[in-house]
Amino acid sequence: MALGIGGSGCPSPLPPTDGSSGTEPTGTSGGTTSGEASSSGTTSGSTGLDSSGSGEPGSCGDGVLDPEEACDGEALPDGETCEAHGYGRGLPACALDCSAIIYAVCPDYPECGNGEIGPGEECDGTELGGMSCDDLPNFTGNGLTCTRVCTLDASGCLFCQENEQSCDGGEACCDPRAECKSTVSVGKRCCIPGALGACS
Repeated sequence: MALGIGGSGCPSPLPPTDGSSGTEPTGTSGGTTSGEASSSGTTSGSTGLDSSGSGEPGSCGDGVLDPEEACDGEALPDGETCEAHGYGRGLPACALDCSAIIYAVCPDYPECGNGEIGPGEECDGTELGGMSCDDLPNFTGNGLTCTRVCTLDASGCLFCQENEQSCDGGEACCDPRAECKSTVSVGKRCCIPGALGACS
């Protein structure tokens, strides 16, 4: 009975003992076809994932500049600097989806980044123009720095209260001469001895 399967006219191997004669070749053929399709699918999937800049999840954010990406993290095209686009010294940023280079982070001032305070700059690199945290309202300490766009950054300074400002919550007074003391009508204030005003 197995001689007619497939119409080949060739005798088939010994019939299977499970009584599935006639279905095994078809199943095997189907399995092979299915395997080929699966293999093809896997190859296609792998190509999609490995294809640089294809937009597949996982390619953006790996720090490698792929062909279809404008940038990737700190990876930028050669020569892509702030100066090349008329800004101050530095590097632009990259969009989170790697689709665009962002120049808004570049200094507006062409001379920003040369270590000298130029027109429009508050500071430049380590040059702070003699300023410190103590020169800024409500700040003290040694944490004043300069941003990459040549503006002062007080995020490293300590917050404090100026003379006559409230210290009811135990806040530190900016002026080292000041004391946090109770006043007649306005609660505790940072008071510099001998100064006039709410503390007098």
